Amino acid sequence: MFKTNRMQFRRAMATVLLAAAVVPIVGPGAQAATPVLYICTAGGSVLTTNTPDTWTIAGSGSCNTYALSFTATGTSQGLGKCGNDGLPFLVQDLDLVVTGTLTSSNPTDPAVIGILQHWTAPVTTYPLGTPFLVTRNTGEVFGAGVFWNHIYLNCQGNPVATFQWTYLN
Repeated sequence: MFKTNRMQFRRAMATVLLAAAVVPIVGPGAQAATPVLYICTAGGSVLTTNTPDTWTIAGSGSCNTYALSFTATGTSQGLGKCGNDGLPFLVQDLDLVVTGTLTSSNPTDPAVIGILQHWTAPVTTYPLGTPFLVTRNTGEVFGAGVFWNHIYLNCQGNPVATFQWTYLN
């Protein structure tokens, strides 16, 4: 169990470092609210279909002290090992539209925050760990993450997935 927790910690730290490297920093002359770094972990499912290559994702978990629920749909060129295009493990032009809510766990302040993100990657892998950038509709990068599913690289009948990502809001 220690090895699993250590591996999860390393993955989460790698995600945080990647997000810090790709998220733009507001300069000293800018008048902007202090951004909040959200660190999100969730479980859920990833379902893919061929012809065309489409994705359907659902999950729940937490971001900081908020409860999280989300869904995503999108497309890519190929589905890696689980596709028909002959490019094992490679996926191109991944674009998933993610919508969801963050709900405060504070009973005296039941805030609800909407989520609208794109999880994108010009080139990524699947069903190995699938790294992605978190972008806005404008294409601006404001986070990064990774999801895993298909235990033992089996593409049949196992949609269970784990998601980890960070973003600045």
